[in-house]
Amino acid sequence: KTVLPKPLRRSRKVAVSIVKPLARKQLERLQRSAPAAPSFQVEHFYGIARELPPLFEQHGLEHGEKPDPDWDAFFDLGLQGVLRILTVRDGGLLVGYIFNLVRGHLHAKRTLHCFIDGFYLSPAYRGGMLAMKMFRRNDELCKEWGVQRAYVGADMGSRQEVIFKRLGYKPFEMFYRKDF
Repeated sequence: KTVLPKPLRRSRKVAVSIVKPLARKQLERLQRSAPAAPSFQVEHFYGIARELPPLFEQHGLEHGEKPDPDWDAFFDLGLQGVLRILTVRDGGLLVGYIFNLVRGHLHAKRTLHCFIDGFYLSPAYRGGMLAMKMFRRNDELCKEWGVQRAYVGADMGSRQEVIFKRLGYKPFEMFYRKDF
């Protein structure tokens, strides 16, 4: 049985209100950290929520967008067991994540799908094989969870496409975006 932290027992709104960015010193430490021996683990959203704002901020900066997470939805999906998060840690420091939404598809409810909602790896940890290892571990977890099909988006023309193709992902559909 999962025991929720006291703030979540009182009210999810209280829990959401405690999610604040880490101190600037911690963000700077994250940005200049050099990789040692990062580890992979599955963690619950409510257990890592306080650590996510600096990574969300950095991720947003890289994509030219200001992050505006729906904290309520993250907590709800986590409590429902739909949101499953693979984290990458160096020591105790959170340096990366993959957010998996694991559920049946609206058009194929008996086929368990994994929709990778988002992924991030701190810049100091890129360039080697860590991203590939991170996604390999995520694939292993998907198999353990009984997932039959996984989807992930990649920036067009990016290194991400190379990684996904090497892992056996195949282009499936092209998404287009229109800003209003």
